[in-house]
Amino acid sequence: MKRNNESIRYRFTTRLMVGLALLTLVPVITMSLFTNLFTNRLMMKSARKQTSGDLANAVNHFDSIINTYISSVKTLSVDESLVRLLRDKPDTQEASSMVYEKLYLIMGDRRSELSMFVLSKDNTFSVSTVQPPEQYNLQLYDDWGIFRKIKSNRSMPVAFPNVYINTLGEKIVLSLGAGIYSGDELLGYIILDIPETVMQSILKANDSRYRHVAYTQNGLIVYNDALAGSTHNFVYSEMLKLLGTHENEVYQLGNSRFCLARATSSASGLSFLAMQSLDYLDYASRVVNKVVFAVVSASVLLCLVTGYLYTRSLTRPIKQIVKTIKQIEKGNLDLRINLNRDDEFGFVADRFDEAIQSLRLYYQHDLERQDRLRLAELKALQSQINPHFLYNTLDSVKWLAKLNNVPEIYTIITELGRLLKSSMDHDTTENTLEESLRLIESYIGIQLIRHKNRFDYKIDLEDSIRDYPVPKLLLQPLVENAIVHGMEQCMHKVFIHIRAYTDGDYVYIIVQDNGAGMDKKWEDLKGEEIALKNIDRRIKLFYGPQYGLHIEGEPGKGTTVTLKLPRDFPPKEERV
Repeated sequence: MKRNNESIRYRFTTRLMVGLALLTLVPVITMSLFTNLFTNRLMMKSARKQTSGDLANAVNHFDSIINTYISSVKTLSVDESLVRLLRDKPDTQEASSMVYEKLYLIMGDRRSELSMFVLSKDNTFSVSTVQPPEQYNLQLYDDWGIFRKIKSNRSMPVAFPNVYINTLGEKIVLSLGAGIYSGDELLGYIILDIPETVMQSILKANDSRYRHVAYTQNGLIVYNDALAGSTHNFVYSEMLKLLGTHENEVYQLGNSRFCLARATSSASGLSFLAMQSLDYLDYASRVVNKVVFAVVSASVLLCLVTGYLYTRSLTRPIKQIVKTIKQIEKGNLDLRINLNRDDEFGFVADRFDEAIQSLRLYYQHDLERQDRLRLAELKALQSQINPHFLYNTLDSVKWLAKLNNVPEIYTIITELGRLLKSSMDHDTTENTLEESLRLIESYIGIQLIRHKNRFDYKIDLEDSIRDYPVPKLLLQPLVENAIVHGMEQCMHKVFIHIRAYTDGDYVYIIVQDNGAGMDKKWEDLKGEEIALKNIDRRIKLFYGPQYGLHIEGEPGKGTTVTLKLPRDFPPKEERV
């Protein structure tokens, strides 16, 4: 079906442009989305890993310092001079100076931050770097707090979450203590208080970006810089969520997100929670999103421009071919495409130009042929003899011959008129087998008058195939060959036998004579083979390629021509 220009809804150029856009934009957008997703996940994973690693380093550093203090406290608790001092109870300035010297030696560089106390069991001797708080009054709290824990753990110094405000206004978050024994007798206590500032400096020694919370197993908060302004001493509901969150997770607090990590101090027994704000990560994510959006936008624009230019260059020859075709449809056959390309478009254009050239030549030849045909028709009309006029003339001659008692002429004219009348019937191209054999008899009747006593004939027709259809004038050339060529160089009287019968699924028509015969194959004959080949071709066209003509003959023994036709052949009204 021919398509006009308006029926083309989706042009090739548009489809090609859309295809290129999909092939380029879909991967770019997909890669951008995955890049954005993986970048955010990678940054989040890196933040979690960094938070966990930094907290582990800070806790290890804290444990290292606490273990150093514990070791110093233990060493001082078994110092013989200190044991002897508490046991003998000397009340001299020299003894106090000796104790101070040992205390300051233990505190080292942090002597201005730490507080240390040496208290006798009977409360008769005490040495401290600051004034002892009320909690260290042995008369009131000898079996309470850190003192009870020291008694229950005689062999090793203890770490006690001792949260209070000392006399200097400092917040103490952790105390290290040990008992001073003489044998099994408890003589006194050594206590080292660690203020909040010291813990803060230890935790933030490597990185100050983190917020920390230190708490005991019982939920007592000893250190907190994560929740600004919080005055709670114990873990409350908001903090329980933090503690219940798995390690390296993200926690939403207000409008901010935090990456959490948790670790436990082996030296103090405290649990530490590190919180790193992810605001910087959100900012980095927004920057990445902007960069990805800019890259995608630039890629989309570049793909569209490049795709348009590429599509335009690729479809330019197609548009040129289409334009040329439209001009040719208007009758202009002198146009040429002339792409001058070495690709497939160039090949198509060259072949198209050759086709147009051939079409133009064919058109010119067709015009010339039509002119010659019109001239031939004119000449044929001028020289044409009306067959009806000829038939009527022959009929007049026939009656004239009868009136003048010339039977031979009368018979010839009668049989010739029958043949002429059959040839004048242009409404059909076939006869029944009975009609064809009757016309053969008319032809033989004329030949018998011409060749008296030279041949004889017999026609046998099976009744079941009298109405069998055969093409017109199919058998006449065979009988003519038998009469004309069969009697050549033959001195005896020739007998021609024409038979038509059925055998199985086939109809056979045989024209047999005992004339001169054949000394070579019928395909090798010259002149006469045109009629024979024409008969064979007509049979194949009329009945099918598996049917046809077969000739057998020997010199001096005659010739047999056999036509093999299908028995079940539909009548004319049932055939196309």
